[in-house]
Amino acid sequence: MKMYQSMKSISVLMFALFFAGAVMAQSETVPSKKDKVAGKEVKSKNKSESMEQELQLSPEQKAQFKKTDEDFKVKSKSVKNAKKEDMARLHEERKRAHKSVLNAEQSAKYDEIMKRREAKKAQKAYKHPKKTHKEWKEQEGREKPEKH
Repeated sequence: MKMYQSMKSISVLMFALFFAGAVMAQSETVPSKKDKVAGKEVKSKNKSESMEQELQLSPEQKAQFKKTDEDFKVKSKSVKNAKKEDMARLHEERKRAHKSVLNAEQSAKYDEIMKRREAKKAQKAYKHPKKTHKEWKEQEGREKPEKH
């Protein structure tokens, strides 16, 4: 009889722990858009700081880089819905502005950093290629949902 009650209490305890775990798992919140934007800003700031340290920029160069990045941000927002060529032109303009601030050694290192980033971006695009609307429709056999 004692064994039966101890088994019963163990099974009740196990059930309670399982139920508590399920409740805790459901209480986790999905990050809001605001949190995602804040995360992107932190990531962007970390990239900038990393590049500044790697290039060993002087305070004047850092200020010019920051101004260039702020100008880029403003321009990219206005061009956001424009064609890819416009964004590519804007990126090239940003690179030229950055390189105009650097000395020869820093410029070479900057080119190396940018090549690494492009390679990483290409690798990511290879793993997750973007599909055209037509390809998406053909694969799924249905219409693509509208973005809100």
